Amino acid sequence: MSGEWSGLFIDRRRRKGISGRAKARRQGYITGGLKCSFSAGPRRSAGLFRKDMPPKKTYRPKKSTTDSFRIKIGGSGNIWAIADLRAMLMEAVDRIEAAGITHVKPCNLYVPPVDAKGDPIVRVRGHELEDIVIPAPYRSAADEHGL
Repeated sequence: MSGEWSGLFIDRRRRKGISGRAKARRQGYITGGLKCSFSAGPRRSAGLFRKDMPPKKTYRPKKSTTDSFRIKIGGSGNIWAIADLRAMLMEAVDRIEAAGITHVKPCNLYVPPVDAKGDPIVRVRGHELEDIVIPAPYRSAADEHGL
């Protein structure tokens, strides 16, 4: 917008204390007029014209997997003993079977370890906690010998 039209709109926005053309358009202070939209090429804010610098990293949320579902173990704010966790995990597996699911892909289980008071644990017996990877289920001797 240019010329006398834009001057009228800017004056109305200033009188109302509204800054920014987009905000004024949303609030109904800019209506009609000539629309002129064009692209002048990539913008500097896109990080494309930063000389001798790596491009800016942008935050991208994790892709949601629509082919999976969530299993929430326990309620919020509760502390569970390992025996209780084992029982809840078995209940989750029972519910998966009851739903008719016969196979699953590899999945992750995140366990926030705490002491009896609820304080986070980062070391056990002087060693830092490490990820536990279980590549395959336990094979019994009968499975090994084809029985």
